[in-house]
Amino acid sequence: MESNSVDVVIATPQRWYWNGWIIFLVAMLGFVAWRWSFFIVWDDTSTASFNIYSNNGHFSLDHVWVIIRESFGYIQGDGYRPLSAIIRGLGSAYVYSVGINTQLFIIVNAILCGLTALAFYSFTKFFLNSRAARIFAMFLFFASTPVLTGGLVLFSGIQFLVFSFIIAVLLIYFRHDRDGRLLWLAPLGLFLLIGPWAREFVGIAPALIIVREILYRRGIRPVGVLAAVGFTHALFPTLLVSIFVKSLPVVIVFKIGNLASFISAPPNIGLLGMLADLHWRIIGDIFSVFPPSLVVFGIASISWSSLVYWRKSPEQFHQQLFLLIFFGAAFLPFLKLFNEQVHLAYCLIPLSILLARQVEFAYGKLHERQFDKIALGAAILLIIAIADHAVNIFSVRQATREIYASIMSLADKFAVELPQNTIIISNAHHIEDIRLYSHGHIDAWNAGGGIPDHSKWLRDADALQYQLNKWGGRDVYFLDMRLPHREGQRGKGRVHFFVQDEVIPMKSFGQIATTRYTYPFFDPFRFFLPTEVATWPGPPDLEFDFYRGFALSGSPFMREVAIDYMFYKVIGDKLVSWPSPFLLEQNFHGFNLVGFKNIIYAIPQSEGAFDLDRVHRHGYSHSFEGSNIETVKASIVKHSDINNAA
Repeated sequence: MESNSVDVVIATPQRWYWNGWIIFLVAMLGFVAWRWSFFIVWDDTSTASFNIYSNNGHFSLDHVWVIIRESFGYIQGDGYRPLSAIIRGLGSAYVYSVGINTQLFIIVNAILCGLTALAFYSFTKFFLNSRAARIFAMFLFFASTPVLTGGLVLFSGIQFLVFSFIIAVLLIYFRHDRDGRLLWLAPLGLFLLIGPWAREFVGIAPALIIVREILYRRGIRPVGVLAAVGFTHALFPTLLVSIFVKSLPVVIVFKIGNLASFISAPPNIGLLGMLADLHWRIIGDIFSVFPPSLVVFGIASISWSSLVYWRKSPEQFHQQLFLLIFFGAAFLPFLKLFNEQVHLAYCLIPLSILLARQVEFAYGKLHERQFDKIALGAAILLIIAIADHAVNIFSVRQATREIYASIMSLADKFAVELPQNTIIISNAHHIEDIRLYSHGHIDAWNAGGGIPDHSKWLRDADALQYQLNKWGGRDVYFLDMRLPHREGQRGKGRVHFFVQDEVIPMKSFGQIATTRYTYPFFDPFRFFLPTEVATWPGPPDLEFDFYRGFALSGSPFMREVAIDYMFYKVIGDKLVSWPSPFLLEQNFHGFNLVGFKNIIYAIPQSEGAFDLDRVHRHGYSHSFEGSNIETVKASIVKHSDINNAA
């Protein structure tokens, strides 16, 4: 008996050690195999391209200290994230100094993926009893589209770094709470210090520690005090550095960067207006990023299991309550802050564990009911959910490859067929990618905004005319990146208005490229989800540039990513006066004068609205047109004089 007891004590650490290495290596090598490619994606492309072509190589490997100093000394556009800013700056400097060599970045991200997987698995042990349930939770989290698509970005915001900080803080806290050893407070303090400097959202971790301390009525303990200090640091991330950098302001995190932009609300809209302004559709996104049938089952099971735990196991109830609070804290802010599906990755940490916990709970209730209809139905549901979710691993990888194959093909085409520094005005983010992969051959501009260089945003026709005057005869083209179907798309408003409104004479080259990628799904509940919450399987910010939804062919159980590239050459230097029909004068001798695309038309006032096709087919009793209003009026007067004489 004693011998067996000793064997167990010795074997357990050994198993933990080898299991840890296996988890780390499988996750790391799996990420390398999955992400291995020779291209970077947006946001990496945008920051690297901006540094090279718009910022004259401000960040380079010869001036690393500049990157560090500016990262800590200034509030960036996305907030105060000095650790992430350093990584982003080093990545941009590497591309500028060395080129687009992805191998080093992929390996670094793979190591972080392995560490995240190891921490996540260890964290699940506090909530899940079986190894199968822990592996299922890991599968749900790491195979979700928000986590996978976030993993495509290699240095401009490393998602695994943020996950690691959140999970590590909670994991260390749980270890300390279990054994009471004060030595855990040292690494906990370190992660609480540097975590918010990677992403302000890491501040959720110390807040959760405080909540759990209250939930368990721990009283005032050193770990709770440390968490309170860490949470204060997350709220005021510039405070410590401002002691050494006097010019750095001390500002609450909600007043800087992206948070300030998203939190600000239109004035005087009232409580109901504020509620209506929230992004309620993200509730539907939760049903999309996980298999919807599994989410429906999970909601029902959480109600059931919580009631059982409340009656029979207070500790299990507290565990489930903590996970629900964790989910709410990570999900609810994005009702206001939400911009892209990738941001839901944070709330998937607790949600994946919650769903795995429900499967484990249901298995405990049903495993003895062999060949029972309910047990069989649960097994079929689980198989469908696993198959449906596993598709993400392949679809994200292949969709991204198809997208960037088109981008690099267009870059090569422009580099060969167009003169150096040709101006191309587009309506999509990834014109910046095309510029990078053309090695700066094109001069990229945006119709409406989207690329990182705001000085190259053309927001209206007046801005276009101003630039045409400055460009003085240079070749100018429009690249209209057109969604084949707009309904329900995140980027449905991102239209190339210069092309749509024909604001200037142009020559059409038609469709010069297209992207079409289809892939299957298995969960029939997806048919009931609106298109606007369909999963996006590509680089996060390009969600606004491409069609995603059901297959355009109508094939059942198939989804698609698509875009068409239409190309035009500007052949004039003056914008048309009236890109849309504009009423210039009413009832001039019984005629209305309408300006449209630099032509003046006159139609009888009594014969209805202006219709260009009707003019061309002579559908009005009389109509006149000319290049200026005086000529058209003269024709009307002459026509009236003839009729009066008759």
